Amino acid sequence: MSSQDPHACPASVDALFADFSACLRAALPGTPRWPATFAVLLECDAWIDRLADARALIGEAERERVDRQRRPGDRDMHALAYAFHRMTAACATGLQPSRLALVRDAMGCPRLPGTPWHTSLSHADGAVAVALSLDGPVGIDLEARAKAAMLPELVDSVCTASERRRLAGEGTGLGASLLELWVRKEALLKATGQGMSLEMTAIDAPPDAWLPLPGDGREIRIRMLEAGPAHVAALASLAPGEPPVIAWLAPPAPARG
Repeated sequence: MSSQDPHACPASVDALFADFSACLRAALPGTPRWPATFAVLLECDAWIDRLADARALIGEAERERVDRQRRPGDRDMHALAYAFHRMTAACATGLQPSRLALVRDAMGCPRLPGTPWHTSLSHADGAVAVALSLDGPVGIDLEARAKAAMLPELVDSVCTASERRRLAGEGTGLGASLLELWVRKEALLKATGQGMSLEMTAIDAPPDAWLPLPGDGREIRIRMLEAGPAHVAALASLAPGEPPVIAWLAPPAPARG
């Protein structure tokens, strides 16, 4: 960390990481080691009173991205999302958050140089999803279910020809089906590192399917995740051995008086 939020002190930032680490370990029980591939989802509201500490914990580049957000609520959301991402990666790597190199590549994808971990981040409408994998590239996408209402008019920008034919009879369920397709494609594009450089209409993304990883020869699997009543999420990962572990992070324990 280069500079800290003036409203946070080092002790409270350390306490935030300790509390988060305890919640993460509680969400991923049963083994002394971290799963080879895992994803964690959490609600920001439960941590909003730790916002100053979250801002102090993130790196300078992350803080600059936060400050570029116009709306205060968006700034808060980004600060918490970046802090959750940094703390999750710090737990997995065994590094302190301030010592962790969490950077963006030329396509804007997060990277953890100097570690064996691959990672991905998504956030939407008060929720955050973080994925990490030792097995290879990973991508996660999270969207608000409310977004489904606007997607039918974007069908030609989302679907391949075969997907349009498959969804032709969806009727009132078209928006929800398109949203699930959207998060699968976003997760896949994040995992391949292509991001916005490849149009959604160039790839098919059926649910729970194995697809070839471009230029790699390996196959990547896209899974829909249980993201609660307000969100839809998908994970794209190699995970050749054990299946990925997916968990919702419980809110932190109330502070003792």
